[in-house]
Amino acid sequence: IDKYVESNRGAILRDIARLVAINSVEGEAEPNAPFGRGPREALDKGLEIARELGLDAVDCDGKIGYACLGGDSDRYLATITHLDVVPVGEGWTQDPFTMREREGYIIGRGVMDDKGPSVLCLYALKYLKDKGIALRYPVRALLGANEETGMKDVEYYLANYPAPLFCFSPDANFPLCNGEKGIYHGRMISKLPMVNVVDIKGGFAANAVPDKAEYFQIAIFVFDRRKNFHIFLRYHSIVETSTGSLFISTLSTLLFLTVITLSAIGAIAELWVMTITVTPSFRQVSCKSLRIFLP
Repeated sequence: IDKYVESNRGAILRDIARLVAINSVEGEAEPNAPFGRGPREALDKGLEIARELGLDAVDCDGKIGYACLGGDSDRYLATITHLDVVPVGEGWTQDPFTMREREGYIIGRGVMDDKGPSVLCLYALKYLKDKGIALRYPVRALLGANEETGMKDVEYYLANYPAPLFCFSPDANFPLCNGEKGIYHGRMISKLPMVNVVDIKGGFAANAVPDKAEYFQIAIFVFDRRKNFHIFLRYHSIVETSTGSLFISTLSTLLFLTVITLSAIGAIAELWVMTITVTPSFRQVSCKSLRIFLP
């Protein structure tokens, strides 16, 4: 298998790059594109790659698709991946939709979640086909288009196609996860007045750790930009760390505070934590070990 992978390495990287090049964030529904133009284009490209590898490919009304090997049967095994991605966020130093190699890694939006694994599943079926391995059950490589924002692709598939006898997703760490965290979509409302607070915002997707948070309040002191910035930070008990960056600016009577740190998928939120909490007694914005106390 290792020899097969190495001999196909160039083709595998090429096909991952073809998918990475597509901005497949969910968009407005269009005819034959229920999750927007990007996911539709990515699904088309995934099925195109499957056909190029000599596999049968099926488009399930633009919501999901699959490549299959071993014929068509209601009793089959499957893998499932997805070709949609979360928004790119900020902080990229190069085009996130242009895959590149650096220091033994490939970089680009979706290389791990989940376009790279999608291509590898297709090449796994190609391996079985090329080696002429006899299959006890047909195998399908399911390619979803709505995993990041609702799983409506899977809902549609299970409502219109028989479920596989066994299915696994290479969308997590090896060797096995038998469950997945849920996502809570909620609103938090302060019962106490938040004096001078104008707005608090951060994040770009419900299932991703925010890489940026912004806090706006009516300025109750004058920040002289000509003064030493580090003296200002120490005076207001602001601690700088290597985990993030802090920017403070003023405009008229408003104070803007921005915290920038690393983003991560929601599944490993405990490793990259960035939250904003504001209390009536003091205003605190926390970014990992970085704490800011405003007067």
